[in-house]
Amino acid sequence: MTETLVCLTARHVDTVKLTDGFNVLEPNTLDRLLSVDALWLGPRTWLETDENFRQLVSYVVFRHAHSVLVYRRTPKGGETRLHGRLSLGVGGHVNATDLVSQEGTVDLTASLHRACAREIAEEVATGRVERLITIGIIKESGNAVSRVHLGVVTECWLEAPEVTLIDPGLVDADFVPVSTLPSLSERMETWSSCLLSHLKSGQ
Repeated sequence: MTETLVCLTARHVDTVKLTDGFNVLEPNTLDRLLSVDALWLGPRTWLETDENFRQLVSYVVFRHAHSVLVYRRTPKGGETRLHGRLSLGVGGHVNATDLVSQEGTVDLTASLHRACAREIAEEVATGRVERLITIGIIKESGNAVSRVHLGVVTECWLEAPEVTLIDPGLVDADFVPVSTLPSLSERMETWSSCLLSHLKSGQ
């Protein structure tokens, strides 16, 4: 059975005027973006090729002090285009089971928080989490795959640099100083490489 995914209409996303790449959240940006009026649910097999919609993807970056978790994706992972690439984020699609309803209306912000917590629990085990902060949106339009996805980036700050990978498609996890990340950029997946300027400015 195919997944039922949560997405926004591409036309609505375009009205928010996001640039290609990583967009730092400005006041009210998330509220304007997460409009229930633009919400759609559909089967993953259909949405992967329909550019009228952008699937919401939770993308969690683990941080401690001045370091960031880096790992490598293996062929056991679901996305073949990412195999062998280094990544700074874990997560995945927001699906129908993540939806939170308040008095009969979908609360997209709460749904994203639930999806974020689920993805963390499914893919890694960590020590104490100090705070979770949604920091921005990744929007790309350079190819057919990127045009049907929209990343919601959350930083997960940990009390100690301790993360154990659960997903067998993720290996070689290590906390790397932010200052050394540019030297790894050519081996990174696109979504991770577009975060480098933001991470460097905030280290």
